[in-house]
Amino acid sequence: MAESHENPDKYLRPPEPDKLYLISPPCSPPSEWEQRIEAPPLVDLNLLAAIAQLQPNESHQLLPRDHNTQTPSIVIDTCEDSNDVEINESLRKKLIRPKFVQTRRPLHDQANEHI
Repeated sequence: MAESHENPDKYLRPPEPDKLYLISPPCSPPSEWEQRIEAPPLVDLNLLAAIAQLQPNESHQLLPRDHNTQTPSIVIDTCEDSNDVEINESLRKKLIRPKFVQTRRPLHDQANEHI
């Protein structure tokens, strides 16, 4: 009689998903090729702090034109604050499609049925 217990070592297992973001094996990897673990993405805390200080509806000049005449100035224009109820309501009305009501069929006229 066959044993119903399956040996898990009989089958191949996928590699452990340890932050493999963009690293793929080559099409036909050489025998010594090993998959390497990618480092986590770098988080620039200074950049996050600078973005957090931006105020809505204001322009922020990062590189003024008078700093260097050979390059253009860099300005960040922030958008409106989406927490405003009126803005959210008007956007919702624009984005929601109206429901189409099906046209009623004409009533069946038995007098003209022979035509």
